[in-house]
Amino acid sequence: MLRWRRAGDCFRPVGGRGSRRLQDFFIDQKIPQTLRAAWPILATAHHIVWVAGLRPDERFVPGPTTRHTLRVTFYQHQAAQQLASQAGREGTMHNDIERILLHQDEITQRIVELGTQIARDYSAEDDLLLVGVLKGCMMFMVNLAIAIDLPLAMDFIAISSYGQSTESSGVVRLIKDLDTDITGRHVLIVEDIIDSGLTLDYLRSQLLRRNPASLRICALLNKPERRQADVQVDFIGFDIPNEFVVGYGLDYAERYRNLPYIGVLKPDVYTRTT
Repeated sequence: MLRWRRAGDCFRPVGGRGSRRLQDFFIDQKIPQTLRAAWPILATAHHIVWVAGLRPDERFVPGPTTRHTLRVTFYQHQAAQQLASQAGREGTMHNDIERILLHQDEITQRIVELGTQIARDYSAEDDLLLVGVLKGCMMFMVNLAIAIDLPLAMDFIAISSYGQSTESSGVVRLIKDLDTDITGRHVLIVEDIIDSGLTLDYLRSQLLRRNPASLRICALLNKPERRQADVQVDFIGFDIPNEFVVGYGLDYAERYRNLPYIGVLKPDVYTRTT
């Protein structure tokens, strides 16, 4: 199978001395930190066979008694090449990322799956309205709408409880209200990430007062460890650990929204921007 790196991965690189941690091997090979989490690895259920484009495991190298050999060629994607060159330059936003949590391809695939699920749960007669929570929902909202094979409308609402911090203040401010009357309509709230759930709980209660026909929630990311409010989420892209993430619409101090993946910031970024 082809997969990404996992914590604790080890293998026996050809030409090396015994078993090596994959993380140490990447450091020796000068692989940019921003690429390590998404570097393709060919593996069995228990062993790494080949680190794409770099080195096979010595236990899987063909020998005189090998009856069948699989030849695999790795063509580095243009986007990965660009990211590697960017990571080597000073001042680029990729240098601020400690590691990639979700690669762009993973996000795209999961959004297609969510769109298919949502299209099954609604019908063309449901007058579906997507309500995006600005600003973090932007990329997710657009791509989710494309993946839903139903007639639908879109509107946006803006609320805030973070400001310039990495922790929700718990105090919610309404910055922009909806332009659409949702009375009698089937409403799907689209969120980038659910953390404590306090902001979403407030938004849900406010929208229910406007008498929609139904109100459901779709979130790209979910932090179950952080939950403080009991909010039912109907569609979830990914459960993630309790780490502050940026990219694919999510920001820190209004930066990093345009990263094509979702990553964890290096700790020193917070001290540099405060």
